[in-house]
Amino acid sequence: MNQYQRGKEEATMVVYLSDSAVCRQLDLDLSLKAVRETFRREIDGAVLLTKPRVDYLLFPGFPYGYRLKGAAFPDLKVAGLRVARHILLSDWPDLVPFALVDEQTAYQYRVGAVTTVALEALARKRFDHLCLFGAGRLARATLRALTHRFEFEAVSILSRNPASRMALAEMSSGWGISGVARWDAEKAVREADLIVTITTADEPLVRRDWVSNSATVVSMGGAQELDFELLARAGDVFVDDLAGCLESGDLARAKAAGHDPTRWVSGTLAGWWSGATSRSKSGPLILIPRGMASMDVMQAYRVWKRHQKREGNNNG
Repeated sequence: MNQYQRGKEEATMVVYLSDSAVCRQLDLDLSLKAVRETFRREIDGAVLLTKPRVDYLLFPGFPYGYRLKGAAFPDLKVAGLRVARHILLSDWPDLVPFALVDEQTAYQYRVGAVTTVALEALARKRFDHLCLFGAGRLARATLRALTHRFEFEAVSILSRNPASRMALAEMSSGWGISGVARWDAEKAVREADLIVTITTADEPLVRRDWVSNSATVVSMGGAQELDFELLARAGDVFVDDLAGCLESGDLARAKAAGHDPTRWVSGTLAGWWSGATSRSKSGPLILIPRGMASMDVMQAYRVWKRHQKREGNNNG
């Protein structure tokens, strides 16, 4: 049997984990551990990302297609491809698929986890005032993950939709905090020592002069959430993946506007989190986790491993 025939035969035995199956295995601790594990492997040079970072498969004559990005962990002998809200896991290096993992809920967990883990480098357990822009599913997941790891004296929630920000403020009481729906963005930002933006905004939500020198800003949106002058003023800017950040988000918008955003970047989130890179200047700290396929693949792999272990025990 040649390699093509073997791959075709084995591909028919792919295990599918539905969203409900994933949720039975997934929790915040697993998501946090998956991000930490990815950071550690990134520092060790044990992560391979696809090139280009993101690619598109389009059908002739149609404006629609598949958005693809992936990563491999050679030491774990696993690779993954993120497509259509699923992670396709394969053996490395043969790339024979063995599992398809639904990422509908898992993606929300991962988004919250990456911000939470990145902030661990600050070596603090408490923030005075969190200002959160956004009240959708990803913003809710991020707030839930942050409250799992940190304590907050006050939480301000801002959103274009009054009903959404009120709903998230009420929901937050179940997580041990008293979130307050706010409408005055400038005042909320000026009061905050942690500002997190996770929106679909395409113009600045946070202005240069609103942010104190001691504040930390986390920008997670896909267009523009931060004033370019704030990025230029920042003490340090850490990104998860520079190539990815130059394709979408604040740095991509800055590049399109004629700036050279690479001169603002001090290093990677993994380097800063691990201590390999330290802060170099005074001023606001800006973190930009746009999302790496490696984190999604690692989380899906750990969910699959837990599923295999528990199903094996149940069957035994």
